Amino acid sequence: MSHINVLQNGRLLGLPDGNVLSCCPKMNLLAISMNRTSIWMFRFNGERVYSVNNKAQILGLQWNSSGRFFAVSGSDNFVNIYDTNTGELVNKFATHTSLPITLISWASVKSEINAASEKALPFIKLFQQDLLKDLPKLSHEVNFYDTERAGGVISLQNASAKSQSMSISATNTNEDDSLLDYLLVVNANAMFTATFNNLFTVPDIELPEDCKFLRHEVKDDFFNQAFLAEKSSGELVLYKMEFSLSEPRQLSYVLEILKYASLLISMLNHITDQVNEMQKEATAFIALFDRYLSNLKDAIKEGSSTEEDTSDISEDELVEVLMEIVLTGDVPDYLNDYWLNQFGERGLNRLSKTGNDLYEATRKTAYAQVILAIEKILIILSDVRGICLACSNLYGDPLGMNVETLENSIELGKSMLVSFYKFILEFNEEQEQFNVFCNYVKVEIIERLSKQESDMESFFKAHPEIEVSSTVTMHYIDHYLTRPKIAAYLDVRTSTNDVVFQSTLEEGSLIKKLTNFKIEINQKLLPGIQEYIAGKSVFKSLGTMKASKANVDCHMVFSNDKILIARKSESKLDIFTFDKVGNKKSHEIEFPGVILSYELMSDSRIVLLLERSNELRELMLFDVPKSGSNIAFENLVIKQVLPFDTQSAFIPTYMTLTKDPSSSSSTGCVFDKTRRNYVIFKID
Repeated sequence: MSHINVLQNGRLLGLPDGNVLSCCPKMNLLAISMNRTSIWMFRFNGERVYSVNNKAQILGLQWNSSGRFFAVSGSDNFVNIYDTNTGELVNKFATHTSLPITLISWASVKSEINAASEKALPFIKLFQQDLLKDLPKLSHEVNFYDTERAGGVISLQNASAKSQSMSISATNTNEDDSLLDYLLVVNANAMFTATFNNLFTVPDIELPEDCKFLRHEVKDDFFNQAFLAEKSSGELVLYKMEFSLSEPRQLSYVLEILKYASLLISMLNHITDQVNEMQKEATAFIALFDRYLSNLKDAIKEGSSTEEDTSDISEDELVEVLMEIVLTGDVPDYLNDYWLNQFGERGLNRLSKTGNDLYEATRKTAYAQVILAIEKILIILSDVRGICLACSNLYGDPLGMNVETLENSIELGKSMLVSFYKFILEFNEEQEQFNVFCNYVKVEIIERLSKQESDMESFFKAHPEIEVSSTVTMHYIDHYLTRPKIAAYLDVRTSTNDVVFQSTLEEGSLIKKLTNFKIEINQKLLPGIQEYIAGKSVFKSLGTMKASKANVDCHMVFSNDKILIARKSESKLDIFTFDKVGNKKSHEIEFPGVILSYELMSDSRIVLLLERSNELRELMLFDVPKSGSNIAFENLVIKQVLPFDTQSAFIPTYMTLTKDPSSSSSTGCVFDKTRRNYVIFKID
C-alpha cells in the first residue's frame, strides 16, 4: 500500500532564491540555491554541510543515479560537476561556449542490452573474457584510502595520495560496471551533447527545429529516450530518439564502444596526471642539484682563476675537477670552504634524501600506475579492434573507426610500454651510482676534510680502506652528473640551469611518446566514434498535444512500456499516455482548488500539492486514471492525503520530488513561500 511518510520538519539558514530546491534520497541531503550563484548543502535536519560558489548564475541542478555527484548548469554556458560528499569540483566543461544551456538531464543507462535471440543468448559471450577485471585497480578506480587495492599508491615528494587518486581529469562518475553514466546538455534548443561517465563526450547532436525542449527522460536504455518539446505555436510534441542501425546486435556493439571510449580517456588522463607529477618532482630535484653544482662551479672559478684569466668554468672543467679529486684523493684547498660550509653534510643529506625519494616514488608510480594503465589501454584497444573488424565484416559498418588507426595506437602503446620499462632499468642504475657518489662525498671528502687538521688518525681507524668504489663514482660523474637520464626521459626543462642539463634520447622522451599516443587516440580514433553516434541519431515524432492557453508546466516519465505526460493549468491537470508506437490516451482532471505543484511517478502515480481554500492545503497521492477522458475529482483513486492547516506557521507553497534509482521509493520536500521552512516526506 502507498504511504506518504513524513521524515523531517525543519528550517533552513540563509535566504533561498527559489531557483534550485532539490533533495537527494541516496545521501539524505538538500541542495538549495542561494544568491543565484551558490549551492548550499543541508542535511535533512537543517544542518548546513557546505556551500559551493558556482561563480555564475545557476540555471539548474541534477543528481547522478548514485547521488555521489551533482551537476550544476550556469549562465556562463558551463556545466560544473561536484562531489556530493565534499562539494569539491571534479569537472568543468562547456558543451558549447557561445550557446546557452536550455536543458540538462542526468541518468544511468545499461551498458549491455540483449540483442540476441533466445537460442543464441547462452552462447553470445561463451568465448569472451574480461581481462580488465583480473588486473589490479588503478588509484583513480578505487577509493583513495584503499591504497592496497590501488597497487600500492604512494605519495610523490610533495604530492598527497589524494591528489593522485582523485585526479579531476580521470574522475569517473559511474560506480557500476553494468551501467553508463549519461549526462545530456541541450544548447539553445538546437543541439545536445551526451557525456558518458564524465569522460567521453559526443557533441553537436542536432535536434528538431522550431522547438523549445522542456523535458528529457530515459529509463535505463540509451536507445529508448524521449524528449518533450513545445513548438512556437504552443503545441507540445513528444519525440523519440532512435538510431538508424540495420541490426539489433549493432546497438550492443555501440554501447561497448561508448564504455571503452570512456575507459580510454580515463586511462590516458590518469597516465598524463601521473607523468606530470613525476616530471614536476624530477624538476624540483634537478633544480636543487643544479644549484649545489653551480655553487661548486663558482668556488672553482674563484679559487683557480687569475687576474689574467677570469673566464667562466665550463661543465666539462667541473667534471674534470671532480674526476681529479676521485683519482688523487686530494681536494684543492680553495674548495674546503665549499665542501665543509656551503654544501656540507646538511646539503648532502638533503640532496641524498630528495634524490632517493624521487627515484623510489617514480619507480613505484611507474610500475603501479603508468605501466598498469598502459597495459589496460592495450587490452581495451585490442577489444575495440575486434569489435571494429566484426562490425565491418558482418554489417559493413566499422562504427566510425578505422582498423589502421587502432593498429597504430596499439603499436604506439607497445612502444611506450617498452620505453617505460627501459626508463626504470636505466634510472635504477642511475640511482645506484647516485648513492655511491653521495657516499663518496660523505666519507672521502666531507668527513676526511673535517678531520684533516685535527684527528686524521681516528678517520683512518674508522675507514682503514676506501669503502666506496672510485670506478663507479667516476662513471656517475662522467655519465649522469650533468646529464641525468631521468631529466631526458621526463623531458625536464633545464634551459635556465647552470650545470645540469637534459640530454637527447635517440628514441625520444616519454613525454613525446605519450603526446603522440594521445594524439592518435584523441584526434584520430575518438572523433570518428563521436561523429558516428551523432550521425546515427534520429528523432521521430510519437504524437502531439494541443496548445494550452495557460503557461506550460509539464512533466514526463516512463511508466512500464508507456510514457506519461502531464500538463497543468490553475486547477486542471491534463494527462497523456503514449505507447511505443504513439497511440495516445488523454485524461482531464478538474481539481477543487489551485494546483500549486505536482510530480509524476514512474509507477503511474501522481503526488500533488493542492490549495483547497485559504484555510486548507493538501499533499495528495493518487493513481493515474486508467479510463475516461474527463475525470471527476471524486472518482480519483486517492491513496493518501496529508493536510496542512494554513492557520499554522507553515503554509506549503512548493513541492519537489526525487526518485531513488535503487528502489521504488521517492523522497520529496514541501517548502513554504519563504523556501526556508520545509517538510521532508517519503513515498513507498
